[in-house]
Amino acid sequence: DCEWASKQMIKVDNHYTITHLGDDINTPYAEFAPVANGDNLYFSTLRYETERFTKNRLLSFSKIMKSQKGIINAILLDSYDATDKHIAHTTFTKAGDRAYFTVCGYNKNKEINCDLFTAALLKKDNWGSISPLSEMINVEETTSTQPNIGYVGNQAYLYFVSDREGGKGKDDIWRSKLKADGTLSAPENLKSINTEGDDITPFFHENTNTLYFSSNGRKNMGGFDVYSAKISDDGASDIEHFGLPLNSSYNDVYFTLSADEELGHISSNRPESKYRVDILASCCYDLYRLDFENHLILLANLY
Repeated sequence: DCEWASKQMIKVDNHYTITHLGDDINTPYAEFAPVANGDNLYFSTLRYETERFTKNRLLSFSKIMKSQKGIINAILLDSYDATDKHIAHTTFTKAGDRAYFTVCGYNKNKEINCDLFTAALLKKDNWGSISPLSEMINVEETTSTQPNIGYVGNQAYLYFVSDREGGKGKDDIWRSKLKADGTLSAPENLKSINTEGDDITPFFHENTNTLYFSSNGRKNMGGFDVYSAKISDDGASDIEHFGLPLNSSYNDVYFTLSADEELGHISSNRPESKYRVDILASCCYDLYRLDFENHLILLANLY
């Protein structure tokens, strides 16, 4: 991997820029799972500097926030009775009438287990009718997390990450068909994508039928790197590494991309990310913005 990575250093892609989102969004704690929707940016965070950010949450648990033009103006699901749970990872249906997200807690072995939930979207950031997904998705004593809704034509799919039996490695990427009545088909393992390592943070880009994800089970620059693959009914195309500077020797995860391929976001703990004290350097994720030039995103796949 080191020999491979050294060869990638001469292939830096200059067709996009990466910008740290700054102090209004990022904190010395973790910010992750960015999802852009119009002028709004939804993300998950572990911040707790002021009473406004804690409210009825315990300090050590994540929450979902919404930022509009760089100004945080909502803490979503703040009235949801889960003060001892992590709440994170938003994804939305195309109609904008329903959200899917993760709720995580500690099991008897003090390990984190996660389930997927859904909520009806009402006006003014009010989420109603919150409920867990079926036992087919939320398998007991396993984790289901990091949901993403993607569309192939009119068919919606729920992509998610799980460590359930039947996978190829540790955390694998799975998907289920989301039917018109809101029910889900039995999950299928994306065997052409997954490795013996961890394959996480799936994001499906509808306009190009491309699945973006992060993995530590392939040749990489270090930690988790971002990869892509074209998805069809027959499986996935060859897996492509996104290259530099998007990928670094740190963890690069939760890549998302706008429909017009001009704006992206990512979470990373690279050196520009904030931290509280020196011994915690590279401890935590921050959010970064990617601006692409002239729809040249495909050139970012450097081999």
